[in-house]
Amino acid sequence: MIMKKNARMVYNPIVSLEESQQQLRQLAARNETAREEKLKYLSREIHDELGQRLSALRMGILVFGMQCKQDDALQAGIQRLIMLADSTVLAVRNLISSLRPPALDMGIVPALECFIKEFNDANPTTVCTLFAIENDMDLDEKHTTEIFRIVQESLTNVSRHAEASRVDVSLTCTKSHYFFEVGDNGKGFDPSLQKKQSFGLIGIRERVLILNGQLDISSKRGTKITVSIPRNAVSGKP
Repeated sequence: MIMKKNARMVYNPIVSLEESQQQLRQLAARNETAREEKLKYLSREIHDELGQRLSALRMGILVFGMQCKQDDALQAGIQRLIMLADSTVLAVRNLISSLRPPALDMGIVPALECFIKEFNDANPTTVCTLFAIENDMDLDEKHTTEIFRIVQESLTNVSRHAEASRVDVSLTCTKSHYFFEVGDNGKGFDPSLQKKQSFGLIGIRERVLILNGQLDISSKRGTKITVSIPRNAVSGKP
């Protein structure tokens, strides 16, 4: 009878840790993709259902007003209803944009142009400028969404903390990588002394890792966030 030797499993804690981190990133990538798909669904549902109903309501109010031209008191009430309908339509559009900007379907450059316009409108003391060549940004949907969210979070941090008068956003690419920067002339901070509650920067790092990218944060005179992402490598892919 042949006796088999007992098999031994060699446990390497370093390899195990690396595998665990990779699995966590893959899980985070899948969760983020599912979250973005849900946001896309909700924004389209709100646009198609609620948006159309509000438009029909406003049109009905206008028609009713045309039928009651002789009643001044009624006309005043109708005008108030029209103003209320218009403000509600605007609120719905802002909600749709906050969930997932419709311009994302047109590409990263149009999406950032819309967001930067909103940023400048909301921050009159800070001028934000976008430098990008749209023809070079042949991004798939995942890269488009992730890069947009990174820039969005970066500009949110600028508006909340930087006290900057100027911020520049640039997007460039080579055959192998996408590169983008967000740089401001604000008060800066010490990257080595980041608070544990700095969820904005944590979120940026996680999104960059999901795309197998590299993140560099420098803060001397102002702050500059530089990201490079491989064009064909997404860590969440099987």
